[in-house]
Parts: sequence; structure tokens; C-alpha cells
Amino acid sequence: VARLRTLVLAVDDGWLAQRFRVPRPIASAVRRIGFGSGRGPSGDEVGAPPEGLDALWAHTVRAADVRNGIIRDAAWWDWRYARSPMSTYRYFEARRGGALAAAAAVVEREDFGGRFAYLLELQAVDGAAAREVVRAVTASLEGVSGLATVAMPDSPLLRLASSAGLRTLPQRLEPKGLWFGYVDNARTTAHLAAAPWHIGWGDLDHL
Repeated sequence: VARLRTLVLAVDDGWLAQRFRVPRPIASAVRRIGFGSGRGPSGDEVGAPPEGLDALWAHTVRAADVRNGIIRDAAWWDWRYARSPMSTYRYFEARRGGALAAAAAVVEREDFGGRFAYLLELQAVDGAAAREVVRAVTASLEGVSGLATVAMPDSPLLRLASSAGLRTLPQRLEPKGLWFGYVDNARTTAHLAAAPWHIGWGDLDHL
């Protein structure tokens, strides 16, 4: 179907300088200017998948015309994260008027030459809410070089992550190519290759 794109948000000047072989003052300027998370309202870390995920996922489906992929509602978050035997996941939310406006699930891993927080899930009603929840992630995690996620090209998830400050890596800098496809066993679903798909790192992390 497509090659997934890798997006990162650097939070550590030292890692950025080493990774891209530039002086630390330049790395600091690149981090501040190039990654647009910046200052502003921030969400919160919560101890379990946020309340209101069903409504947030319904908004995502309506706004993005999602037709193919996993139903990423409260039941999915409960099964995939809260009840996982490997559960070291952390959860973040941003709210507006008490309603869930954005949600994120994160796990830390050694990758990209440093310690990174994999942004496994990101849902938000708009780019501003996505920035709020990503600010909560960067403010709460210590000792990480940055955030990373993957998304389908030109997808709602890629646009949300970009709005939140993550930047798409050039393919030559991606540590490995991740391809998404499906097997047309019945030879009746070839048309789905051109249909919109909603795929994120949360689909891949446990495999």
C-alpha cells in the first residue's frame, strides 16, 4: 500500500548535534525553530487510557473519512495497552470544557542513537489539541532525546503529528524502511490499495 513515514521531535540539543553533526548552538536553534511544539497550553499525564476515547475516535472517523484500519476506541486502548502483559505505557490527555480533545499513548525505547518516546497513539480534534498533548509528553519524560512515530503518507495522523511539532525525516535518514501492505487472498480486494488507511506505531510495536 505505502511506505510509512517516520516523524520525530527532538527535545535534546546534544542528541541533535551528534546525530546531524552540527555544533550544539546550531542544534539548539534548529530544535527551537524547526520543531514547532514551543510554549503554550499543555495537557496532562493520566494513569490510564483517558475517559472519552469513544467520542474522540468517532470524531476522527468523521473528520478524516477513515475507512480502513483498527477501530481505535476505548476498547482498543484497554486491550492493546491497559491489559497488555508488556504494559509500560504512559497516557496523556488534553481537554476542552471537560471533553477529551486529544489523547496519546507512549512507550520509551532505545532507538535513533538515543532514548526515544514512541508516540504509539495520537488522536486529537485539531492541531492545537495535538500540540497540547505532545507538550504534556515532552514535559513529563526525562532523559529522552525526542519523540518518534510513524504514519501513512498524506494521512490524518501525519498531519496531526506535524501540527504538534514532529517533522518527517527524509527517507535517506530513516533507520529502516517500514512498508505497509495486505495480502489479497481472495483476489477481490485489490482496490483497497488505493483506499485511505489509518495506521500508526501502536499497530506495530507489539508484533
